[in-house]
Amino acid sequence: MPTAIVFSAIIYVLRSLIVSDLPLNQGCLAPIKLVVPPESLLAPTDEVAVCAGNTEASQRVTDVIFKAFQACAASQGGCNK
Repeated sequence: MPTAIVFSAIIYVLRSLIVSDLPLNQGCLAPIKLVVPPESLLAPTDEVAVCAGNTEASQRVTDVIFKAFQACAASQGGCNK
């Protein structure tokens, strides 16, 4: 899964949780430090076959971010709303 999908999940969750409008650009993510271990599921090497933004994987990432904010548990989140 490309790291860009992780950023998409983050902005989706933030826009869901924050009452005021957030812009859909990189600027609103500037204060966020994303730490993804290299050669992991969220940062695969160039030799690994990936699907642009696998729906099930991106939904799970979204669920995990919601859980980090203690906003919900075991939901069916997604970035495709």
